Amino acid sequence: MVRKRPSISSLVFFLFSSIFLLLVQLGFVSSVGLFIVTFAQFTVLFWLSIVLFVSSLAILLTQYPHYAKWSMGYRGDCVRTVRMSGSRKDYFIRGKQDAIVRDVLLDGWPFKPKSPNSDWQIFDSLGNEVSNQLLESITYTLEVVFPHEDSA
Repeated sequence: MVRKRPSISSLVFFLFSSIFLLLVQLGFVSSVGLFIVTFAQFTVLFWLSIVLFVSSLAILLTQYPHYAKWSMGYRGDCVRTVRMSGSRKDYFIRGKQDAIVRDVLLDGWPFKPKSPNSDWQIFDSLGNEVSNQLLESITYTLEVVFPHEDSA
C-alpha cells in the first residue's frame, strides 16, 4: 500500500471538526454546559458536528497523494519479449509502436555473446519471419535465430 501524506488544510478541517464534535458530545455546548444553547439549537449543532466530522474524515481518507495522480499520458512505447534460439533466457525490447522490429532489436542488442553485425533472423513463436514488421503488429514471443551457427 502506498503511504500518502494528507494536505494541511484537510488536517486542520479534521482537527476543528473533531474538537467541535467533542464539545457538543461532552456537553460543553448544551442547555446546562459552558456554552448555553436551546434544545433546538443543540439538536442542530449535534447533527452538524457529526456531519462535519464524517465529511472531514472522508476527505482525509480519500485524498490522492500528488505523486499518485496521472502526470503523464501514454508515450506510445511497446515492449516485446525476445529469446535467442537455443536459450531459455528471455529479454525485453522497447520501442515505438511504428518502429521496425529489426531496428528496435539493434538499438538495444541484448545478446552480448553474439555480434549484431552477424547474420540473424527474427521469427515469432508460430515460425513466421517478422524482421521487417512493425513492433505493434507482433503479439508473440520473438526468437532470434543465427542460421550459420545453428547448423554447425
